[in-house]
Amino acid sequence: MIQPGIPLGPLAIAELLDARADDDELAAAAYELFGRSVFPFAGVFCDPQVSSWGSLAEALRQPQLPVSELVLWLPPFCNALLDHSSPLAEAVVCGLEGLVAESLSSTPMGDAAGFALSPAAALPDLTRTSTSLKAIVAWLVTPSSSGIFLSIGVLEELARSLEVPRGFGGRRRVLSGLFEAAARFGLVPQLLDALRFRVERHRLGLERRPWSLSELQPAVSPWAERLDASSRLLDQLAQHLPAAVSAQHPRAGGPC
Repeated sequence: MIQPGIPLGPLAIAELLDARADDDELAAAAYELFGRSVFPFAGVFCDPQVSSWGSLAEALRQPQLPVSELVLWLPPFCNALLDHSSPLAEAVVCGLEGLVAESLSSTPMGDAAGFALSPAAALPDLTRTSTSLKAIVAWLVTPSSSGIFLSIGVLEELARSLEVPRGFGGRRRVLSGLFEAAARFGLVPQLLDALRFRVERHRLGLERRPWSLSELQPAVSPWAERLDASSRLLDQLAQHLPAAVSAQHPRAGGPC
């Protein structure tokens, strides 16, 4: 069980990431959070293909925590967890941030050059009529480009707030449906405001310790830059989204 005020250790966090717990309710909550919503893999955040390489659970089980690798993607991962506002998410974030802070205090940051993020994809050019809604959505749901992981849970919450159907399928398909519904019902400003709120909350999350520490800025700054790019895209979409929606209605997306 999660006990308030007692930080989770690396092995306890690893078990939760794998949805293992003696308490059935906790195991179910862990599966919902990590198996369906915020996937604990480096590839989800660092790979333009949003893949499942780099298991966080496996890293936490190593005798020596690979901090110089983990700090390259734990900031957006922790931000994505906090979007879910659950005791489990908060406990795991607290534990992870504590582990990073403790490791930094005892061991200097190693050389993480071999694990650097790929260059961010360019913003979709909304001035071109050939830029489709599919391209816009693909950019937004790819954390290595947008700096933010929009989970199914977050997208469901956006649909409820706009009182539009959530739709079915993966994140790309659901976000595409949200954009189409917003354009159809005159809710584009509300949807863009809701997405801006998420982006700004993630930006503020990067100012939280330990991510605000100077020695972590080489790893954290690229995520802030990607969030800035997301803000610019959302501002541009206020004018260009209806045209993109009418030009193309994408269909299915993958599980991520």
